[in-house]
Amino acid sequence: AVAGGLSYSAVGGGAGHFCGESTSLGVVCWGWNQNGQLGDGSTTSRLAPTPVVGGGGLSGIAVGMWHTCALDGGGAASCWGFNTWGQLGDGTTVSANTPVDVSELSSGLTARAAGLSHTCAVTSGGGVKCWGLNSSSQLGDGTTSSSSTPVDVTGLSSGVTALAAGAKLTCALTNSGNVKCWGELGEGAAAGTPVDVTGLSSDVTALAAGYDHICALNAGGGIKCWGDNWSGQLGDGSTFTSDTPVDVTGLSSGVTALAAGYYHTCAVIDGGGVKCWGFGISGQLGNGTAWRTTPVDVLVEGSASPAETPTATAFPTQTPTST
Repeated sequence: AVAGGLSYSAVGGGAGHFCGESTSLGVVCWGWNQNGQLGDGSTTSRLAPTPVVGGGGLSGIAVGMWHTCALDGGGAASCWGFNTWGQLGDGTTVSANTPVDVSELSSGLTARAAGLSHTCAVTSGGGVKCWGLNSSSQLGDGTTSSSSTPVDVTGLSSGVTALAAGAKLTCALTNSGNVKCWGELGEGAAAGTPVDVTGLSSDVTALAAGYDHICALNAGGGIKCWGDNWSGQLGDGSTFTSDTPVDVTGLSSGVTALAAGYYHTCAVIDGGGVKCWGFGISGQLGNGTAWRTTPVDVLVEGSASPAETPTATAFPTQTPTST
């Protein structure tokens, strides 16, 4: 992808800030920055991509609500931004506007995910460690005690290949193609340690998490989603919350990649097209509609009417919540 004059290998977004892995400058970020989540040594918001301090050696970004994490070439983790709940993992609750090292994770990490106020990572042996807010057991250690340093996720000492983190929920994809989740599972239910997600085939290849919904892509290119659905972010044609996976209408095959925003979801289709569904009042569905409960095509540039095209505005004041 090319944006802002740079070529990117990956991008991720939080609550008003984005970060990307550029091929020339390493990790760069832009957007809101009053909590230091851009990592450029300031708390000044940026309209254009700005290099993270030391970001030339970083990759594997994970963008949380108001914090960001990345890996270096040896698999060590560092994080920056808001840190009231220890989500930076450095043993403190002091926010940082440049990257700080995550305690005890100095090498060998292969994947990471950042939620509202917590972060998780996969070790070289396929185990999972998490840190930060734990009010809904999103750290997966069987407690609700928050931690500013990494803790082991119970029962996941090996076999994990990928992670996805929602606001207060974390899910792991295993090397057998199964999915396990922990934290706030919906409808008031919570799991202190990982539980199997029922209703999925055992050939899941990728996960994507929004604020309070999760989607899974299987080897056949089909998508199932579960969780909150007030804006149609599950894509099944309804606005009913589902604690078990439901089929996304019209996407039983042919999907090659997926991503989830706070209250919307998008998928890349064979041939390079993109479809999105859910909440779209700010233009995030890419087709000028305010919300959709089933997938719709993202329009090519110039095909939306001017009234439907979002315009740039000044950065509003942003204050993190404590939950």
